[in-house]
Amino acid sequence: MPPLEAAGPRDQLIPGDLTPGEPLPLDVFDRKGVMLLARGQIVRSERQLERLLEIGLWGDAAEVAALRDRPIAVEAGESERQQVSVFEQLSALRRDLAPVLADTGPGLADGIRQITARLRRAVALDANAAIASIQWLRTAPYAIRQSINVAVLSEVVLDGQEADIAIRESAVAAALSMNVCIVELQEVLYHVKDMMPEQKSAVARHPQCAVERLRAAGVEDIPWLRAVAEHHEAHDGSGYPRKLAGSAIGLPAQVISVADKFCATIAERAYRTAVPVSVALRRLLTASGPTMDPLVAARLAREIGIYPPGTVVKLRSGDIGVAVKRTLDPNCPVVRVVLGKDGLIAPGFTKRLTSREMFAVVEEVPADALPPGFDVLTLWHPSLDRGDSPETA
Repeated sequence: MPPLEAAGPRDQLIPGDLTPGEPLPLDVFDRKGVMLLARGQIVRSERQLERLLEIGLWGDAAEVAALRDRPIAVEAGESERQQVSVFEQLSALRRDLAPVLADTGPGLADGIRQITARLRRAVALDANAAIASIQWLRTAPYAIRQSINVAVLSEVVLDGQEADIAIRESAVAAALSMNVCIVELQEVLYHVKDMMPEQKSAVARHPQCAVERLRAAGVEDIPWLRAVAEHHEAHDGSGYPRKLAGSAIGLPAQVISVADKFCATIAERAYRTAVPVSVALRRLLTASGPTMDPLVAARLAREIGIYPPGTVVKLRSGDIGVAVKRTLDPNCPVVRVVLGKDGLIAPGFTKRLTSREMFAVVEEVPADALPPGFDVLTLWHPSLDRGDSPETA
């Protein structure tokens, strides 16, 4: 039987038209009009849907128009903003993690498990917003936000590699708890460049200390404990505490290690400013040295992009905007324009595909290139997607 083809005019589908995990409300075609997916079929994940939209999906023009006119479903008692705010969820996790890590009893294990589940739900809701939070949610103490940020990237990278759910859960739990023995010391080191001998000794001991504390709290998850024990091992065998090398280090620990280094590089310190995100990623890929598996570093860069969501960039058009969504090309994020080339705030924060030459990213620019007091987090508000059209996207 020949493939089914569209009978009438078609319109290209854009982000926001379809919802992962829900039955498709219309038949979906490729650019030639050949049916790819039938009404009622389900695209299971956000990442799968993103990839399909990047390749190109079309639907009957009238049905696509009806999709864009439909109201956004909101649960009773919740505003649209409350329902979708990944940033609010991750801010709450930053508040909740500190007392969990301070627990010296069984509450430590239960607390980490609960925060792991909440964090993974937030990333599943909007991974792009979760990645952006790494640059824009900076109010929590450094030790806490570093653990949350590494956990977010670990989930994103392992999800992109289609790792088993149990492994992802263990990796996120490990990222959240890996520094449980040095939370206070991390805050001290945030303000100083050089460590004292006793501080170096505490840092060297902290992986094994964390494992012992987690076991005392009732943790029996071997992948979780192994990732904590190995998160400072190095690809070339120069790490600690066991001098493991190469494949002897588990994948969760390797992912956590790369994410930890990246997040530490782009975070400010009392004695230095933050390294620009695109610079940090390029260093990761070209000058990371033998301590990291280059394939794992490349996985991180591929999953979040060279200009990850949250990065402020200048476009060839002269506009200043913020990367809000990853694409299949790590160099070409979707950007929402904040300032036009005339220096005025752009109405509607028009979405630009930077894969188009005229809107290509020229460079990353400092956050202070945005208007003073501008709330970057509003760029992920779902109403903006509803207002987009294929012509502006």
